Amino acid sequence: MNRRENDKMKLQPKKINLLIISHVFPYPKNSGQGLRVHYTLKALRPIFNIVFLTSESFIDQESEEEAEIRLLCDELILLPTVYKRSHFDHIFIKFSGAIYSFFTGLKFSNFLAAYFEFSPKRIRMATLGLSLDLVLFEYWHAYKSISVFKSRNIPCILDMHNVLLHSYISQYDWTLPRFVKRIHIRKYQIAEVNSWKSFDAIIAINNSELNYVKRHVSSSVKLFYIAMGIDMSVWPYVWQPCKPQRLAYYGGMGSLHNKRNALFCVESVMPFIWEKYPDTEFWIIGNDPDNELVSLEEDPRIHVTGYQEKVQDSLKYISVFLCPWHGKYGFRSRIIEVMATGVPVICSRDAVDGMELQEGEGLFFAESGPEFASLAVAFLSDKELLANQSKQARKQVEEIYSFENTYQSGFEEIKIWVLNR
Repeated sequence: MNRRENDKMKLQPKKINLLIISHVFPYPKNSGQGLRVHYTLKALRPIFNIVFLTSESFIDQESEEEAEIRLLCDELILLPTVYKRSHFDHIFIKFSGAIYSFFTGLKFSNFLAAYFEFSPKRIRMATLGLSLDLVLFEYWHAYKSISVFKSRNIPCILDMHNVLLHSYISQYDWTLPRFVKRIHIRKYQIAEVNSWKSFDAIIAINNSELNYVKRHVSSSVKLFYIAMGIDMSVWPYVWQPCKPQRLAYYGGMGSLHNKRNALFCVESVMPFIWEKYPDTEFWIIGNDPDNELVSLEEDPRIHVTGYQEKVQDSLKYISVFLCPWHGKYGFRSRIIEVMATGVPVICSRDAVDGMELQEGEGLFFAESGPEFASLAVAFLSDKELLANQSKQARKQVEEIYSFENTYQSGFEEIKIWVLNR
């Protein structure tokens, strides 16, 4: 008996049979999207029989990811890679994808998922013989494969992660004329919205994006709201600020957006704070910092950590977290993690748009460098105020964004929807 047949025998008929199609792997858990998939599987496992389908193209062959994912699902379907099958295939797909992106405005990842790794033909062949009650797509990239399941009357649901148009706009940096950029953005928006209309249900991660989707799809598409909660036992209250006091920015530094935020803090916020408290340190916490960020350590008050297996060990010493994020989209899961450890947050309104967080409860708003600095100085000057806001930060996250109040309750609602269809 091969592994797949053995895995199938584990499926319990009393549970709903769910197929998850994802180009995002839940391991390693060092990105927001990876954590989203990890917590989704953790919440789904008790109530669904899970078949997780992905491609070798999207996992690190040197890691233990494949063994780890088998602990979170009943069966793993790992499709052989097309993109990395040979040097010729790699060059051909890369070249074709560049042409596709230029004429359609879509990303290479859309092209790779839709036409190669998760094409309808490959999905159909991979799922032959599977008894399925529901299909969950992580991101809309592979939506063309919905036709495979529509023909079998199997409902399909999209976990959108965020309105990708908004991140697409913020990350668009092609050196092309402005009118071409506008055309690409418009094409991307149309493609994304049209993909939503193909699904039977959609999961949004914040209230603003839920309302955005509601305006663009018919009432026949069921909408769910499942925020990006966290496991509070993994993120315990550990706050113990040290001397000299530390401020920080936390996020994956491989992201240009996060890098810009960190540089904004160094260049536009910290100089004002150093006028009042010249020995205050600024910590840039996150993996993949480039040489420009690392070079900031020439100032002994600036520390760039790089990857940390247990980031809580750095966060617990931070007095105040700064997040000058621009762009109303997605979900700032890093803010939730920071607040869970007890670190008060000063952020832009964009950073928590649609996230239900209340100002004054461990979180405060600022937009300009001087505004961030003024609030930070007020906290650093008042130990009692800072300690009180630390407790408020933890309390607010516990009440809204625990694993139980987000993923667990949300997928129970989806289970009821499937059973009542």
